[in-house]
Amino acid sequence: MSVAVEPDSTELPERTSGFMSTSDLRVLLAEDSKILSERLLELIGQIPGVSVIGVVDTESAAIEAAQQQRPDVLLLDLRLKQGTGFRVMRQLINAGEVRPAFVVITNYALPSYREQAYSLGACHFIDKTANFDLIPTVLSLLRDERIARIKPLA
Repeated sequence: MSVAVEPDSTELPERTSGFMSTSDLRVLLAEDSKILSERLLELIGQIPGVSVIGVVDTESAAIEAAQQQRPDVLLLDLRLKQGTGFRVMRQLINAGEVRPAFVVITNYALPSYREQAYSLGACHFIDKTANFDLIPTVLSLLRDERIARIKPLA
């Protein structure tokens, strides 16, 4: 399966089961580093119940993909090839129709960036340099929260 949102978008690997479960946590990845995108795809592919539905590397592609694909989570780098993660968050909030959980990932973990991300509604802010290994834990927690919300009460 490949997502053709931007000419430079990363090709997604096929899932071994051949299909994505309707209960999977659907993640859109907005990351400008091809190497890091590939590493994240591999890492996320190992988390049961979590699927990457697209990979984009620009602000406009992230907005367009989020509006079209309606992900549960937008794993969002703050510095993209063109534009910023902050503007992606603002645009999606202002549009009002799509509101994924924002998980910000960045190499620029400045306190002011952290504050701004949380003020725009980010649920997590991850320093890629120091805390990259937290990404699977955060996505697993978001998956579990989603499952708890959609499970019928006994």
